[in-house]
Amino acid sequence: MHNVSLDVIPMFILGATVLAFIYHAVLFFYNRDRFMIHYLVYLFFTGIFMYSKTGLYAAAYGNVPELYMMFYFKEAIQIIYLASYFNFIIEAIGLSNRKKLFLFRYWPVAMAILLIYAVWNAWSKMHGKLDDYAIPFISIRAFIFVLTGIMLYQSFKLREIKFQLIILIGCLIYFVLGIVSFITNFYHEHYHEMIVLPLEWMMIGSFIDIIFFSLAIGYRNRKEFDSLNLNLLEEANKQIALQQLVLQKQSELENERNRIAADMHDDLGSGLTRITYLSQMALHNDTQNNL
Repeated sequence: MHNVSLDVIPMFILGATVLAFIYHAVLFFYNRDRFMIHYLVYLFFTGIFMYSKTGLYAAAYGNVPELYMMFYFKEAIQIIYLASYFNFIIEAIGLSNRKKLFLFRYWPVAMAILLIYAVWNAWSKMHGKLDDYAIPFISIRAFIFVLTGIMLYQSFKLREIKFQLIILIGCLIYFVLGIVSFITNFYHEHYHEMIVLPLEWMMIGSFIDIIFFSLAIGYRNRKEFDSLNLNLLEEANKQIALQQLVLQKQSELENERNRIAADMHDDLGSGLTRITYLSQMALHNDTQNNL
């Protein structure tokens, strides 16, 4: 174990991310909700991104290996993390099937651009293909900000339920803190005076976003549970109504049987009385004839 300092904010957010991942993995295990897979993927890459900023890698392998890892892969890790974030948002808002919208119709293209940039950035650094990465750095973030702005605008217009609104509020907070992170990143000479470093603004935004996401998913699960209970109650009421109808039919059938039995009893009694009367009349006439 190497003697290095650990960053408090990334450590705290990493712990929260791990707990959120475990909790929602358990929910997915019981519910088998396909939507939850996208959230777990986002949490997984969030955890990797936060881990790369904590200093734990340096504590385990030393400062030099971490410097190499950070130089070659930090940009790729961050971009893949953001790509998983966008993918989750689009699935959460339920807009991935709305092919008429420009953003969501070409979302696979936007995802491909982000992933290709991440791979290119890591590859070019490993092979020394580019000396200045400032222009690609600024360009990809301008692309991400435009992408986020379009996504938020279209999503707010098309939101349908409270679950989506909660997620979009978290996205908006993350978007604002992401802009703060991007702007403060240019003030290199004032780093030592900053209470919160530029990248930490984005980490805080990610943490707040995870809280809103978890609240939204909890709200969604509660609504689904209430809906399930309501469906079960309606089904039980239907069964009760059906049983009452059966009992009513059985009661009507029993009453009809009793009526028929009573009629048959009256008819039989009347017939026996008539037979008895006719028999007595026949005997009486027979007796008169013999006299």
